[in-house]
Amino acid sequence: METRRSMEEWAWRTWSLLILAARIRTILTYDDVQELTGMARVGVGPNNLGPIAAYCMINDLPVLTSLVVGTDGLPAEDGLMKHIPAEHIPAEQWKCFRTDWGHMDKPTVEQLRDAYERFGKDAVA
Repeated sequence: METRRSMEEWAWRTWSLLILAARIRTILTYDDVQELTGMARVGVGPNNLGPIAAYCMINDLPVLTSLVVGTDGLPAEDGLMKHIPAEHIPAEQWKCFRTDWGHMDKPTVEQLRDAYERFGKDAVA
């Protein structure tokens, strides 16, 4: 059963999942993220990936949300693909795989909220 959380709290919860996916070089589907986080399927994307995408872009990090794709193998067209063309998604995923995330602190809920507010809703992934 889904617990009521803010989108930034869902993003904070999802961050570790995406770091793990990057470390083991795995691409996840939106359904995988829903299943592994307990979030309602309709919330996966803007509700938990948007703040992460914004945080990564603002902090000049590989965009972790590129590791989450639909059945076509690409992130949602109305989200991350506004910022990264489809032909560059595999390179962005590879950057995620090659980055040493272990030395970085996990962002706080407040940092994710701030990034999302600064970047705007265009960061939805």
